[in-house]
Order: sequence, then C-alpha cells, then structure tokens
Amino acid sequence: YFQSFANQRSDFGRYVIYRKEPGGNFEVVGVVEDALQHSYVDIFPNPVSDGPFCYKVQVENRCGTAHPLELTAEHCTIDLAQTSGMERVDLSWTPYVGWDEIEGYQLFRSSSSNPAKQELIATTSADIRTFTDLDMYCYESYSYQVVALGGGRLRSSSDTAAANPDHFFPINPHHIKRATVENNSLIQLEWEKAP
Repeated sequence: YFQSFANQRSDFGRYVIYRKEPGGNFEVVGVVEDALQHSYVDIFPNPVSDGPFCYKVQVENRCGTAHPLELTAEHCTIDLAQTSGMERVDLSWTPYVGWDEIEGYQLFRSSSSNPAKQELIATTSADIRTFTDLDMYCYESYSYQVVALGGGRLRSSSDTAAANPDHFFPINPHHIKRATVENNSLIQLEWEKAP
C-alpha cells in the first residue's frame, strides 16, 4: 500500500514506481502521469511464491528531476510461509516494511469447506511474527492471510499461504460388545464408548 500526495505545483511531471528485483536493484515497473491518481496495481506473475515485494515511488517534475532513489522510502509487502504437520500448521511472516509504527498483525484463516469465510484466529503484537494453529477439523485444508495494522487505520495484507495438515484417523470403537438380530427384521450393534 502506498499513500502519496499529489504535487499541487505546476511542475509535476509523473509518479515513477519501482520494484526491487531479485538482485536487489530497483527497476521501473510503472508510471502514473495523473497527479491526482494515488495508487498503482502491479500485475506480477506469482505474488504468492516470490515475495516479499519492495517498492519505491518517486515524483518527477516536468524536467524529469526527482529526489534520489536511494533516499526514497521503501515499502515491502508481507510474505507468509507455512509448514504443515500432524494436526497443526506453523506460520511465520516477514514484517511489513515502510511504516514508522506497526501496531500489530491479524491472522485470518479460511477452510476448504467454506473458502469464502475468513475467520480472525489471532492478533499479535508487532514483534511477534509466528503462530501455530492447532485448531484442526475434519481433514480440511486451510488458507491463511496476515494483515499488518499501521497507524491511522493503515492496513496491508500478505499473500495467501495454503496448508494441508496431516490428520489423525478417527478413533474406531475399541470394543464391540455384540451384534444381534432383533425380531428377525433388524440387526443391532453395541459397542463401548470411545475414549
């Protein structure tokens, strides 16, 4: 998320959007020439597996002069990773970079049985960037997303991490007491209560 302010001076030229490439260099990925447009959508091949993504935005005047890129603030997305285990999903994420203060993180989960419903499952302080989800049900897979909370109601979402935890087999009745024919029309089974 970028928040920019339109330059009201008559020498506004354009916004130039840079993304950090794998080698660490910033490359131009877009240009916005409308001083009143304060956002840009980067269409990138695979934001789920290649993050975090870091950006800078420069304001150029009509002559093409801008503040030095190395002195321009950098903002980086959150990259969420998961490791699935037996009846658990361990989550970790990179910090949001670019705000003066991060109030904390919210962690959301959706399940394979209801993918449209995102449920808030945890809130952490800014210095905690791990969580273990032990609330597993019915052999489901899960999707997770982290939201950074910044001052002034700023929000930034991570990519989505999909998890397929291993599940224990259901507990079978450990002792069948009997199987009996009743009234020549039905069979009744009885077993001991599961532990």
